[in-house]
Amino acid sequence: MEFNWEYTDRGDDNSLIIERILVLIRNILYVPADPLIERRPDNDANTHDQVSWALHESGILDIILYIASSAHEQAYHVYILEILSHLLREQNATELGKTELHRNHAEKVKNEAELVTIRHREAIKKQQKTKQFSGAR
Repeated sequence: MEFNWEYTDRGDDNSLIIERILVLIRNILYVPADPLIERRPDNDANTHDQVSWALHESGILDIILYIASSAHEQAYHVYILEILSHLLREQNATELGKTELHRNHAEKVKNEAELVTIRHREAIKKQQKTKQFSGAR
């Protein structure tokens, strides 16, 4: 089975498959960890953390973030919101807010320059697409 990831060319069957995959991921993350059954030390990753890490390693979280940021995939945004909610449910919001990357000044300048370059490329691509579609009429 070949998937066409262009949202305009995607059929109902492929859309239904994507929806079912997202529901499956949501349901897997919904299962609560049971510390009594797992019997892990405090500093060991529980089953929920292991599943979250496996999703990250497989690249599925990257796809979920893409869907969340895509205006064309609004049909799946509720599922994505539920997945992210279940993914972060065991995290302390205050601790997450305090978390930051410790970077030196040179790394910050380099990252900002990379971001400006990427944004410039995206603006150029957007202008080219606009010209292409307006010129085709």
